[in-house]
Amino acid sequence: MAYAVCISFQDNIAPPTDDEVYIKYVEFNGEDETQYKKGIEKLDKTLLFEHMRQKDPSFPEKLIAVSFNTKLTEKNKKKTFCEDVLKRGIYCDGSNSGWYRFLGHSDSHLWERKCYFMNASDTEIHDLLARFGDFAKTTNVRKRASEIGSLFVPFEHLVKLSEDDIGEEPDVKGRFFEKMPRPFTNGRGFMSPGFTLKVRPKLGVDHPAPSALQVSNQGLQGILVVRETLMNVSLVQFRKSMRLFSTPSKKDSEAIPFIGIVDHSASDVNGYLDSRLVMFLAIRGVSINYLRSLQNGYLTLLKSMCTNSASGNYFCQLTGRKATTEREVLASLQRGEVEKMLAQSFENANNGEPQRRRAVRTRILVPKARVVFGVGDPYGKLKKGECYFKPTLQNDEEFEELVVCPDPCYHPGDIQVLKLSQERLDYENLKDCLVLPVNHRHAFENSGASKFFVSWDQDLIPKQKRDTPCRYQSKRFKDVTTTTHDPYSKECTKLSKMNHQAANLMTNSDDLSKELERLK
Repeated sequence: MAYAVCISFQDNIAPPTDDEVYIKYVEFNGEDETQYKKGIEKLDKTLLFEHMRQKDPSFPEKLIAVSFNTKLTEKNKKKTFCEDVLKRGIYCDGSNSGWYRFLGHSDSHLWERKCYFMNASDTEIHDLLARFGDFAKTTNVRKRASEIGSLFVPFEHLVKLSEDDIGEEPDVKGRFFEKMPRPFTNGRGFMSPGFTLKVRPKLGVDHPAPSALQVSNQGLQGILVVRETLMNVSLVQFRKSMRLFSTPSKKDSEAIPFIGIVDHSASDVNGYLDSRLVMFLAIRGVSINYLRSLQNGYLTLLKSMCTNSASGNYFCQLTGRKATTEREVLASLQRGEVEKMLAQSFENANNGEPQRRRAVRTRILVPKARVVFGVGDPYGKLKKGECYFKPTLQNDEEFEELVVCPDPCYHPGDIQVLKLSQERLDYENLKDCLVLPVNHRHAFENSGASKFFVSWDQDLIPKQKRDTPCRYQSKRFKDVTTTTHDPYSKECTKLSKMNHQAANLMTNSDDLSKELERLK
């Protein structure tokens, strides 16, 4: 048996409250187990942790959040070090001292190089997870890790639901010999208007009630869209395809009497162009001069919003905020926008360790664009090539076509032009979400995307309106890698100029840094 990694903690963990729970955390730096920093951090709400909280209020003392502040590559020993810590476990003194063993992580935690340890034996951890699902039946290791990871997906709000409140909706299947459900109906179910009224106070939303929710439940995950005809039945209707894993029999498991709200449709999630999307739009025929004019207008607005009251109010209106003349508030908003243009990147230092530096990236606010959830047509009326989209706007605008792509977008063929449906009956309360047909095939059914960039700016409509989307879920590798487009040098050159322009927001990088310091 290998020795555990030993870490000393003082008894300074904040006591749990009704809203906030804190746990110990440790962050390893490099490949030396003695090089770390420790403290406490707020614990996310997840299905697993909420279940533990209801069973044992003192559960925070049994958890540690562990992260690895290293870049994992095959050229060094960092990966081996991480695996070594996961296998050996961590011994802590202080309150609830003992041997903490690996518990799990979500998919997003994996990218962040973060996981959780628990003061329990391997058998106790296995029994805890087994209350949620029959994970042992899943022989594929990656799939099993993803299933267990769903228990660690963080959410902001909980809504209590009984078993009678949850129903099941049949999947939409294709015609003739198609046995599998239509891809875009996978992971997408329905909710009643009564459920949206129940959720609205939790979200702090006055009007309109959210039309779409991203939710997490025991063994189930996906997006729910409101359906007005869902009356006198369950508050929530999941599809069979939304089930990630099977749950144990009732005698071996415990029903989870709540549903987690991960995200919801909103009217103020603005659409931005990044470098890839700028390049793809240019390749598809959108004027590079117009793209540059969008960037010029955005940068000019940022520079003047603190000194010109009209500019400040205009920015607030574009981003769905209340108008204000307080310079400190506007300066904070300005700083937030500029900070998002500065991405973190890595370069090798003399000692071989990664060193962070600032790099400028393309980020352009599009006034007539939103990032919204994509949902399946709850009424089955939309025709091929159509969609329904009704953003919450101060001034109603008329438009017939939309440019739509997954967010983020990885292929120029994924940019599609859709015709706006003129159907109004039943759909008028579906706001701030993109409704796509379920009875007809469309370009996004295999993309795996949950959110989409949607713009009604007619100058962003590509000249080449139709193109073949990438087949992300194709079994043939060449279908994914082969593309009809290349990053033309002409487009790359134009994009490079736009990056240079963004980098010179305040004339040069030194002035930019000084301006950020001044705005603190």
